[in-house]
Amino acid sequence: MKKTVDFSEVEKNSRKRDLEIERKKHENHYTKEQEQGLGQALETLQNLTGAEYYVGRKRDPFAQVEFSQIIQANVRYLIKIGYLTNAERALLFDLSCFIEIGTNVLVEKEDSLNNERAIDNASITYLAEQLGRQRKNISPLMNALKDKGILACAETGFSDETGRTCTKRTWLVNPNVICSSRKTAIDRVTKHIFKGALRNFKVQKDSKEVHNLPVYFF
Repeated sequence: MKKTVDFSEVEKNSRKRDLEIERKKHENHYTKEQEQGLGQALETLQNLTGAEYYVGRKRDPFAQVEFSQIIQANVRYLIKIGYLTNAERALLFDLSCFIEIGTNVLVEKEDSLNNERAIDNASITYLAEQLGRQRKNISPLMNALKDKGILACAETGFSDETGRTCTKRTWLVNPNVICSSRKTAIDRVTKHIFKGALRNFKVQKDSKEVHNLPVYFF
């Protein structure tokens, strides 16, 4: 029996995700204090003139440029204590190109600006192809980074704030290491997944010395 796909529901969910992503981008531009200030300024202007106004921002030519922020103090600390191998550090840098704004989920990036289809989670196979590497070489490194709390896989059934339903193959990067949003706009599911990661951790399992990062966003 063929499975029937409700395309209207798919389109509805896609629009919902698009709106949520735009909200995330807006939050990355303005703080709550700035929004309140803008609202008060508009109200004053309308009271003085009797006309209605709205705030229009000059288009930033770099507004659509995606970026990821390395949390410098934390990465320096991880390097200092020898927590990451050279291969793990190199892969982490490569993965930073695939982090989604707000959620810190690793996603497919090709044609994402020109294609209206839903954004797919990036699988290890996809990442290997994009990075020109073999899957068998990347997989153990990603699992090692997962064991160290740098990466994580979502629990099946979780839904992030953009409406994406997570699966066990949804990979995320710890925002306390590399973050692709303002610290106040990190997805709640992402924060839940990394809640206890990189806290009181050890470089060697048999070591008595425990470590904590200099900076935690949550």
